[in-house]
Amino acid sequence: LIKATMNTPAADYYVREIKDLGLQFFTKNQFHVLLNYYISRKDAQGVQSLWQEMLNLENNSIIDFKPNSYSYVRYIGFLCKMNLLDKAIKTLHTMENEGIRPFQREFLDYVIQPLAMNKHPQVAWQFLSSYRKRVLSSPNIYSNYYSLILEAFVKQNDLNAARRVLVDMELIGVELDDKAKEILASIQNIKVQLGEDEAYEYGLIPVFNAGKQITKQMSTKSLEKALPTECIHEIISHLTQDSKALNNCIRTNRLFARLSAPLLYKNPWKYFSIEEEEGELVKREINPKGALLIGTYLSCLENDLSVEFSSLKENYILITAKTSLDYISFTRHISVPTMYRFLEAMVATATTSNVERSRMIQEAFLALSKAFNDRCTSIDSLETCWQTTCDIFSPMIRRFPNVAHLDLLQYENTDDTLRFIIENCKRLRVFKLVVRNCTPILLSNLVEKQKGCLDELCIKITASPKSLLAGLSPSVIAKITDLRINGLQIDHALDGLKFQKLRSLDISDCHSVEDKTFNVVEFGKMLTEVNLSETKVSEEAIIALASHCKQNLKKMIMLPCGAADSVEKGIKALATHCPNLVEFRLDVIRVEIKSIMDLVKSCKGMQVLVLGGVEINNEDCLLDELMESIRSNISHSITMLDLREWGVSENSVIELVRDCRKLSKLFLRYCRNVNDNCIKSICKFLAGNLKHLDVSNCPLVTPDVITKAELELVDCRIIYASRLYCIDI
Repeated sequence: LIKATMNTPAADYYVREIKDLGLQFFTKNQFHVLLNYYISRKDAQGVQSLWQEMLNLENNSIIDFKPNSYSYVRYIGFLCKMNLLDKAIKTLHTMENEGIRPFQREFLDYVIQPLAMNKHPQVAWQFLSSYRKRVLSSPNIYSNYYSLILEAFVKQNDLNAARRVLVDMELIGVELDDKAKEILASIQNIKVQLGEDEAYEYGLIPVFNAGKQITKQMSTKSLEKALPTECIHEIISHLTQDSKALNNCIRTNRLFARLSAPLLYKNPWKYFSIEEEEGELVKREINPKGALLIGTYLSCLENDLSVEFSSLKENYILITAKTSLDYISFTRHISVPTMYRFLEAMVATATTSNVERSRMIQEAFLALSKAFNDRCTSIDSLETCWQTTCDIFSPMIRRFPNVAHLDLLQYENTDDTLRFIIENCKRLRVFKLVVRNCTPILLSNLVEKQKGCLDELCIKITASPKSLLAGLSPSVIAKITDLRINGLQIDHALDGLKFQKLRSLDISDCHSVEDKTFNVVEFGKMLTEVNLSETKVSEEAIIALASHCKQNLKKMIMLPCGAADSVEKGIKALATHCPNLVEFRLDVIRVEIKSIMDLVKSCKGMQVLVLGGVEINNEDCLLDELMESIRSNISHSITMLDLREWGVSENSVIELVRDCRKLSKLFLRYCRNVNDNCIKSICKFLAGNLKHLDVSNCPLVTPDVITKAELELVDCRIIYASRLYCIDI
C-alpha cells in the first residue's frame, strides 16, 4: 500500500499504522519500500533509524538479508544530499569492507559528485577509481567527475594530488574537458613533470632491480587497438607470482604501470620471505632491498618525512619526489614485523646517535601505519608485532573489521585484546595468536563469534598449557589447526583432548613428553606436521606418533634432536608408517645409515632432507651408498638437501647434482672432500634452478672457482668463507 500511494498523504497514514501496530519489516522488498518512503519525505532521522533497525535485525539473525548495492547507493546518496558527509563516508567504508561494489550510474551522481564538490576529493577519487575498474564503460563518461575532483584538490592547494589525478586521467584515456584544461594550464611545469621523469617514477620497485637503468618507454598503441584495456589487465594478472615480470611491466609504459603496480604492491612482503635454515645472514642481504621498499612508501606520504631520510645511504632512498601512483593504497596485506625490520635497516647507516635513530624509526613507523590505515581501501591480512601499540592496532581493526587473516603471534595479547576482537571481527578465516594470560572463556567466545568462517586457528601457548587447554570448549579444541607449546612442561596437558582438525603440532623444547603422550590424544586424520626439536622424547614416543599419523604425516622436524638415546627404531617406524613424508629434518644425534636409507627408499616423494650435523655410526664409505640411495629414489623430487659436516666423496657429490636437477638449495658446509670439481659440476647441472649454495669452510674449495660460480649461477646466493679456527681464551 505504501508503494502504491508513494508521495501522497495515504502513504503517511500507512506508515503511522505500521508504527502504531508495532510491525517490523522482514523482507528485502519491504525494507526498500520504507527506505524510499523516508527518502521521498527527506526525513533524515527516519532514514537513519530505519537503516540502524535493519542492521540490528541482521546482526540478531531476525532477517536473512543484508543491504545490497542498491540499498547502499540510495542510503549514502541521501546522506550526501542532506550534507551528512561524515556519516556517508563512514558508510562508504563499511560498504567496501562488506565487499559490496556498486555498479549503478547513480553512484557517480549521488555519491561521487557531492563528495568532490564538498571538500572530500580524496574519498571521491578513491571510490571513483574503484568504480571505474568494475564497470566497463567509455573512459570519457568519467571526465566531469575527474574535473570536479581536480578542482577540489586545487582549491585545497594540494597540487601534488591534482597532478596524480591528471596522470590517472591520462593513463586511462579520459579526455580533458575545458575545466580540466584550465587546471592543467594553471599548474606550473606540469608538462615537464609528466615527461621523461614519469618513466623513471614508474620504476618505483627498487626492491628487485635497484641498480639497473630504466629502459626507454615502449609504445603500445598498436596493442591497445588490438586488445581492450581489460584484456591487457587479464594478461598481466597472470604474472602475479613473478615479481620481476611485473616490475618490467611497470617500466614499460604508463598503461602497463597502472595495471601492474596494484598487483606487485598488493602483498610486497611475500618477496622477502626467509626460510628458517637461512637465518640472519640472509636477513642482512635482504634488509637493504626491503629498505628500498620502505623508501618507496615514504615517498607516497604527503608530508616531508622522507626528506629526513635523504642523508642516509643513497641506494636506500631511490625517489625523493612525490609519486604519481599511491602505492600505499594498493596494499592489501600488512606485515608490521617486516616493515619495522626494514625501517631499522634504513636507519642503520645513519651517522646520528642511537637515540636519534630510534626517534627516526618510530616517527616513520607511526607515519606509515597511519598512511596504511587512512589510504588502504581494504585489508585482507594483518600481521602485528610488539611495536604495534593499541593506538595503531585498534584503529586498523575498526577501519577494516572484515580482515580475513589476523596474525597476533608477535603481539602481547590480553583479555582486553580478545574483547576488542570479539566486538569488531566477525569473519576471520585465519586467526593466529600467542596466549599467556588470556582467559580461556574469552578465547572460546572469540572463536565461536566467527560464525563458521574460521578455516585456520593457530594458538601458541607460552604459559600453563594444561589450564588453558582444559578451559577451552571442546568445539574450540576441535577447530585448532596449529598448536604450538614451546619451552614448557607438557605435564599431561594434551591428555583426552580431541583435535579433529589439527594439522601442525609444535612441542619443541618441551619437557615431560612421555611414551604415552601420543597414545592418549586424538589427533584426527589431518595431522601433517610435527616439530620435536630439542624435546626429550624416547624412541617409543616417536614410534607411537608414527603409528597414529601414518600416511598423513608429511613433515617431521627434530633440529636438534633431543632424544635421550638413539632414534633408529623411530626412523624405521616413520619409514614403515609414513611413506608420504616430504620433509625430514634431523640434527645432533648418532644414527645408523641403514635407518636413513630405509626412510629414503620408503618416502619417494621426499622434497626436503636435512641431515646436517648427524653423527654416522658407520664408516665414511657407506655414505656413498646413502648418496646412491638418494639419487635412485628421490632424485625426481628432492629440492633441498643439507649434508653439512659429512665426509661424502667428490664423485658422490658430482653424481648427486647430475641426477638431482630440481635442487634449489644445497648445504655442503664443512664437507672436507668437496672441492673445485664439485663446484664446477654444480654450475654445469644446476645453473638456472639453484637458489642457495652453502660451501663455507670447505677447505678444498678455492676463491677463484667461487668467483666463476657467481657468474654462472644466476640468482643464486652462494655462501663461502675461508676456514674458521676456534681459539680458546
